Amino acid sequence: MYQTANGIKMFCFLQILILNGAIKNGSTLIFDEPEVHLHPKWQLEYAKVITSLVRDGIKVLVNSHSPYMIEALELYSKKENINTNFYLANKVDEYSIIEKVTNNLERIYKKLAEPINSLEELDYAE
Repeated sequence: MYQTANGIKMFCFLQILILNGAIKNGSTLIFDEPEVHLHPKWQLEYAKVITSLVRDGIKVLVNSHSPYMIEALELYSKKENINTNFYLANKVDEYSIIEKVTNNLERIYKKLAEPINSLEELDYAE
């Protein structure tokens, strides 16, 4: 296991917790950037696992900076007919404002695209 990539270890970690009964109906899990160390393809698979957990009665909170993870959670939740909520945090002065954007995820994708857009602007400026 020590030679396994960190991102893949999270799949194993979840499996162990489920098999040991540590995660069961009514449990609450918080995933802080579950996409870390995962190729986008594996991010989609991890989103499937997270969606399956919710379908099985586990409450889940996910914090992500990955458009792949966010879109996968959105689409897999729709496919499984799971009610989900999405929020966007914005810094205003020294405060963070958290807004519910469930009906307009485009705001999340636009915010996540800002860094690549600034690189493209730099590239076109030359």
